[in-house]
Amino acid sequence: MFKCSNALPADVANGGVLIVGIYNGKAVIWDEQNGVRDLKLFTEAHLGEDLSGWVLVTASALSENGMHIVGSMKAADQHSEGYLLSIPPECSSEW
Repeated sequence: MFKCSNALPADVANGGVLIVGIYNGKAVIWDEQNGVRDLKLFTEAHLGEDLSGWVLVTASALSENGMHIVGSMKAADQHSEGYLLSIPPECSSEW
């Protein structure tokens, strides 16, 4: 289960198989196999997105099937934007 001090789970998908939330001021994803992972690092490594200069601050909601995540991100100049992250089916095996 998603057990970390300083963690705030926000949403659950697939009956608890995947959880999104905030840990130490960053958006995270959790699954039993991999534990807590930084969502920005996951996105850059598995989806090839360049998020240089951005911090994914929140992961607020997750679609029921775990394929879409929404949250907010902040740039180095401190302006904030929302994001919608869509996970391709071929990457869903990562959780």
